[in-house]
Amino acid sequence: DEAIAYYKSALSSPFAEGLGEDTPMKLAMSYFNKKDYANARKLAQRLATSSRPAIRDKAREMLQRIWQAERPQVFIN
Repeated sequence: DEAIAYYKSALSSPFAEGLGEDTPMKLAMSYFNKKDYANARKLAQRLATSSRPAIRDKAREMLQRIWQAERPQVFIN
């Protein structure tokens, strides 16, 4: 909760434009860790089209992890 509040306040500050895409990615990861998949997905989808390969790849990986976390695991023997 503290991390989410911290990143949200950083993104709403007057200097948010200079933060780049690292801060929204960290906010998305914080939402994911809290199991708030809807907010994590919303941020990750926007970042999945980033021009920065590292951010783009992390966002796409997060979308995959969200998809897996939301689907129940079914094992057939």
